[in-house]
Amino acid sequence: MAAGGAKDTQGALKISGEIKAGAAFAWAGAAFSPGVTVMAPANLGAKKGIVFWAKGTARPCAIEFFARSRGFRPVSKIFTAGPDWKEYGVTFQELGLDGTDIMMIFFGAVNDPGPFTLWIDEIRLK
Repeated sequence: MAAGGAKDTQGALKISGEIKAGAAFAWAGAAFSPGVTVMAPANLGAKKGIVFWAKGTARPCAIEFFARSRGFRPVSKIFTAGPDWKEYGVTFQELGLDGTDIMMIFFGAVNDPGPFTLWIDEIRLK
């Protein structure tokens, strides 16, 4: 955090793109696989969930978790990142997960067509 509690974008991850109207899968963003290889499940069950800071264009965004127990169907928490940094979080329990088989974590825009910019920073498992 900078002086006065204002956070800048230095060191933050900028995710930008566009969801095209009529797209079969209406999402765009960045994903992280916490396992030893891509899409290998990782046991994050010692933690209760995840918190992170975000800002961006005021449109629906999501954090999504892919878990082996759910196949390739993610569970999501929708949030709207506005022009100012704000802390967001979600627990595994809120999403019906136990955290023991997480294959991928996605951050990005979902559903609504159009361009977007999302900045994320200080991502922590808690």
